[in-house]
Amino acid sequence: MNKQSEPVLLECDDIEKTLLAQLLVIDGGLLSLCRSERLTPDMFWRIRHQWIFDAILTLDQRGDEIDLTTVTQELERRGQLAQVNGDDMYLSKLATFNVSPSLTPALRTYAAEIRRMHEWRQLKQLGEMITTLAENRGDGMSVVTAWSKIQQQAQATRPYEPNQNFTFGADSFKVYQDMLKDAQENNESFALPWKALKPYAESVAPGDLIGVLGGSGSGKSAMLYMLAEFFAESEGKRTCYIFTEMRLKKVFDRRAAKHTGINYRRLKSNAKLVDGEKQMLQDDEHAMQSWAHKLDYWHAASIDDTTLFAQMQRMVDEWDTKVFVIDYLNDISITIQKGENAANAYRDFLADLEAFSNRTGTLIITAAQRNINDDKAYMIGQAYEQKVALLLDLKPKKLEQPLRYTFEGKTYEYSTGQYSPLVTVDVRKNRDDATGTLNLFYVGPRYLWVDVPTDFDDGSTDPGAYNESGSSWLEKTSDDRNESVSIPF
Repeated sequence: MNKQSEPVLLECDDIEKTLLAQLLVIDGGLLSLCRSERLTPDMFWRIRHQWIFDAILTLDQRGDEIDLTTVTQELERRGQLAQVNGDDMYLSKLATFNVSPSLTPALRTYAAEIRRMHEWRQLKQLGEMITTLAENRGDGMSVVTAWSKIQQQAQATRPYEPNQNFTFGADSFKVYQDMLKDAQENNESFALPWKALKPYAESVAPGDLIGVLGGSGSGKSAMLYMLAEFFAESEGKRTCYIFTEMRLKKVFDRRAAKHTGINYRRLKSNAKLVDGEKQMLQDDEHAMQSWAHKLDYWHAASIDDTTLFAQMQRMVDEWDTKVFVIDYLNDISITIQKGENAANAYRDFLADLEAFSNRTGTLIITAAQRNINDDKAYMIGQAYEQKVALLLDLKPKKLEQPLRYTFEGKTYEYSTGQYSPLVTVDVRKNRDDATGTLNLFYVGPRYLWVDVPTDFDDGSTDPGAYNESGSSWLEKTSDDRNESVSIPF
């Protein structure tokens, strides 16, 4: 047979024997080194090795001694001893195979190699699965369904990535000094667009997970899209806006309304625009040319968590995406394993999102709908509390009287019972520990979130620190008093 056509055996039989011999003869307590590499019985090449290692794990869980005698007794209890020993008393011979205390420090390396070979075998099996699906044309399934099946299997067999955050105590001082040096030399952070948020978080950093929580109609999507544009335009970061509910036309209509002030309803209903409005759209298009390439749009619609992570990883690898804005989490199908509690599944998903952010050095901003009557929404909200680095909880209140205000030369009117544009935002979770309440102003018809003075409702005319740009002005009037208050943003 031609050497190139010989099958490749992805096994490390001698290493499996050496590791098991060390556990049987030298010290069963070394099992912790195997656990650090997440070594499981199914990762061994030989069935008899799988049974031996499983017996060792069982003894350890019971708190029993681990040696040749106890392992032999456990295998006999299971009815597996005869098959393990065969005709050559395999277990006794194994206990004398390459046994030496000098090999103990390498035990973790052996465990890692056994796991690595198992992962290569899984990769080979995945390739065979793909080939079979292709040759059989999916046995009637569509190409998209077959591809989804392959992605799910690939994610399920994804190689284990060791936790690199393990630090020996003796090394901790040098590690800390290196951290301080790195923080001084590579202190990358992203600003936030609202001054009112500065007392709580002046900036956010790669690896952070930011959450926006709010009820229906609270302006979550507008806030997320505004953040997406801000990071692309002002921070110059490649950003992907991932949306599930809206169609692309609706997103672009909102973008046009935000930039130009053209009535969103006219854009939405495809009303005939006048020449002045057409020129405004052209001018806006021209103004965006310098940064539009930094903001990508992905209409993910109904998507599962496995596909979401796979596509996000592709964007990081191929396009160097630095910021992901996900609008919103309630529409993502979370994988719930058989027998798993749903609440734990949502926490695990947020933990995976956090781990992805840390591993890739990306910033992730997400939104979820708060609804105590919806179990999924409630559980996602609870998971938010535990996992995000910064949680902004939007709490708009309904107006008790009509309100009319002018923003950038356009007048907007609100009726009693509508949400007030003055919105309370609770900072409910913060990695910097500063929590509290702030106010932002939501110009709903423009899908804009802007700063307001904290004494806005008092009618103060003192612009104070808010007159830095001298650009936009808001005029607030109420039906029950004859006064006008001009407030700069």
